[in-house]
Amino acid sequence: MTNFTPKKLDEFLISDDASRTVLEMVMTGTYPFPVEERAILLHGIPGTGKTTLACALPAMLEASGKLMQCTRTAGPASTLFGNTDLYHFTSCDSSQGVITTIKEIKSRNANDAFAAPSGWHYEILDEVDALKSEGQTNLKSVISRAQYTIFILTCNDIQDLNPALVDRSILIEMNQGSIDQYVATGKRMLQSMQLTGDEIPEATLKQLAISSRGSMRKFAPFVRMHGLQHGGVV
Repeated sequence: MTNFTPKKLDEFLISDDASRTVLEMVMTGTYPFPVEERAILLHGIPGTGKTTLACALPAMLEASGKLMQCTRTAGPASTLFGNTDLYHFTSCDSSQGVITTIKEIKSRNANDAFAAPSGWHYEILDEVDALKSEGQTNLKSVISRAQYTIFILTCNDIQDLNPALVDRSILIEMNQGSIDQYVATGKRMLQSMQLTGDEIPEATLKQLAISSRGSMRKFAPFVRMHGLQHGGVV
């Protein structure tokens, strides 16, 4: 599946047009970020690529050069641009206690060694809806006070989140896309396999999209299998 990992915003299947527009505005600087909102929250059903986009966003934001100016200069992490060292990833459904997680976030925020080229540090928290009420309250407080950190959050059910946490975030909805969106994504996948993109009939791609029920984890393997049958390279 590495061959199909999107790296540019227009390669991601973002079902909600308004959400895509907001992200594009952040990338072009027409939506100032971070200002009032200190986090980007990707929410929607499982399997739509939320975690993949979350991990890609730090590099995209750095490359855009359009973030609001950070009050500190870039640190050693600036030499790691493009690597996973650009951000710190935490799975909120892991066994690690929320108190430990919060303490570590505070420590990284205060340490210039974690600064990206822009001066900002990135924290990715996956499945924040797995946090209990107290944990979400603590996270909300940290987001408000971590002056050098940009937070990228994911969740499956936004209704399970503390409203104050939601209020501090730019909301990006990632649910099941339209059939046409899946067709376009399938063609891109085929092209990444050194094919033309037309090897699979659109009718077949549409059927694959329907049978996948919105899950890219199911859709992408189908496309890869058909691409290999047509001589594609992974």
